[in-house]
Amino acid sequence: LLGDNGARIVKVEPPGGDPFRVLPPLRVWNRGKKSITLDLGKPQAKDVFFRLLDDADVLLETYKPGVTASLGIDYSSLQDRYSRLIYCSLTGYGQEGSEKERPAYDGLVQARTGLQWLQEGHRDGPVYLGFAIPSYSAGFMASYGILAALHARAKTGKGQHVDTSLRNGTIMMQRWGWSEPVPDAPEPGGRLMMTRVFQCG
Repeated sequence: LLGDNGARIVKVEPPGGDPFRVLPPLRVWNRGKKSITLDLGKPQAKDVFFRLLDDADVLLETYKPGVTASLGIDYSSLQDRYSRLIYCSLTGYGQEGSEKERPAYDGLVQARTGLQWLQEGHRDGPVYLGFAIPSYSAGFMASYGILAALHARAKTGKGQHVDTSLRNGTIMMQRWGWSEPVPDAPEPGGRLMMTRVFQCG
């Protein structure tokens, strides 16, 4: 989203490159991006990373909570050196709480948040969504947060930490199912057609 609107993006990949490069959608998701492989556990690689940040407006990270702190690249560690930096974290379940360590896989977040239950399908019960709603929604939310933070920085001169998660993205997409409150109703009255699911041969 940001790249399509003019942002210059450098994707930092682990040694050996992004393991998901074998997937066809990566050609779309990585369009317009440059990339570099860095082992951020090594001082020389971290020096290169810091040089990238010298000219950066935004840092988007998707590590599990606590990993950036162990690498010395969390918001608190960078805040003084890069006071204008917009630092965005995108995790599975947020930075705090009992679920923060849960695996951040799209399908598991769909199930955990009830999104699969809301999806209408060819049978009763939870239905897996082939469309990665948690991931796409979280991407939208991260983009909105980054743009709002850039707008605030234009007025204050200061960067800030923007934080969202796959769970937050899922909740945002479930609002349609909960949009008509009924007194004392513990759950929505109907299921949703988020994506069309059909029984095949």
